[in-house]
Amino acid sequence: MSQAIIALDRNEYYFDHHVEVLNLFQFYNQQGHSRYAASTDHVLLQNALATLFKVDLQKITLTHGAEDALIKALAWLKLKYKTLVLEDFSWANYNHIAEGLGFQLKKVQTQIKADSFCLNTSELRNYLDSSEPSVVLLTSPNNPTGHEISEKELYALLKSYPKHFFILDMVYAPFFKHEFAPLLCSENSLFVGSFSKFFGLPGLRVGFAIGYLPKAFQLNLGLQPQAIQICQTALQHIDWYQSNRNEMLTFAKSLERFKFKNISIFKTSASFFLVKLPLFKDLEQILLFAEKQSFVRPKFLIKDKNPYLRFGLAPVNVCNKIEDYLSIIDKKFDEKSF
Repeated sequence: MSQAIIALDRNEYYFDHHVEVLNLFQFYNQQGHSRYAASTDHVLLQNALATLFKVDLQKITLTHGAEDALIKALAWLKLKYKTLVLEDFSWANYNHIAEGLGFQLKKVQTQIKADSFCLNTSELRNYLDSSEPSVVLLTSPNNPTGHEISEKELYALLKSYPKHFFILDMVYAPFFKHEFAPLLCSENSLFVGSFSKFFGLPGLRVGFAIGYLPKAFQLNLGLQPQAIQICQTALQHIDWYQSNRNEMLTFAKSLERFKFKNISIFKTSASFFLVKLPLFKDLEQILLFAEKQSFVRPKFLIKDKNPYLRFGLAPVNVCNKIEDYLSIIDKKFDEKSF
């Protein structure tokens, strides 16, 4: 019997959930799928998030995933702002959303310093100093590069440019950190999060925004009652999920000890990491060969004509297969023919 390929290209979550979360999944039934949660259930989850973030309940808007929160926020902000500013190496769907809503796009070049990507703060500041009021969309950690923007740097931007509005997409961040508190008090920012990435619950489609959005965006109907119960329970076991995240980042850090000849691995603060590949005529064949040998499949992408792979991180048994994949392609690039 052949071994199944492990997909690592869409932020799949291969860790075990906390036992109390797993117990709730056992009661996921037809009735739960056939009705909406009561408005009081929505308020319970809002209260849990408000308590966690130490913000007013009215600042919490529940949504169908983080993308829903982002689209609603941008649709509302389009009434006041014409331009959306974002990093040029970021989630491709940002471009589609912005264009669909009619924003003019201003892209700030993502920098590479040594073995890390980073926000080009000076270019961003130069633009904001002279531009009309704009919406600035910043992601930390960034997808797909994995680099983060420090809370101190984000707060400095918010304070320096009060006429601009900042959307902080923090879906890959450990969003319970107390360092985020100053960001949540700013009047010119909106914080976007979800239960999809940190908690590994993308199928529930539960996201949220922290900031003052129009009341029309509040979900009084829509979420499933069991989804709300699971999210509330997950919030009670943040340490469990943080330990899983720590395991991912420990593996990513361990890759620094490897000396690959032909590929470049970038440091990451996210649950994935990026690998730059050389330009090679038989690249597709090499990647398929590595996939069949290692039984893992990363995401392939192109930026400025350069090929990259993005690997989602997972438990150690899967990460060992990632090591195999990287060793295979590095060796194959050394061969004159394939």
